[in-house]
Amino acid sequence: MKQILTFDSFEPLCRVMTPTKALRPLRLMLLHDVEVWNNDKTKKVVTLPEGFISDGASVPNVFHIAFPPFGMYLGAAFVHDYYCDKANAEGNYLWRQYGDDRFKGWAKQCGVSTVRATPMGQAVQSYGKYLKLMGKLK
Repeated sequence: MKQILTFDSFEPLCRVMTPTKALRPLRLMLLHDVEVWNNDKTKKVVTLPEGFISDGASVPNVFHIAFPPFGMYLGAAFVHDYYCDKANAEGNYLWRQYGDDRFKGWAKQCGVSTVRATPMGQAVQSYGKYLKLMGKLK
């Protein structure tokens, strides 16, 4: 079975993963392939594979009150995590940069206001550039 979702209606069938000390306390695993389309359904953004795991938004704990890991921007976080994983698997920073550059727009499609989406997008881009600078991404 495949789910076809848009950012503004992103409610994939998931399983909560068992927390580990090495990973964030909460992670979600997709139970089916999920096609993600833009909100007007004119462009497919990506197909997330069954079994794909996301930790939601990787927000430092101190900011969880304002930006919880799993909020209305869950679709943006899942798609961004997919591109981060692709960058890591292929050793190609351009996939990370692609996801970073589009995160703000994806968050806005999820219903996040521009006032909130702008700092979120800037934080995502800054962290990606930091990882590249530190040599953790190629």
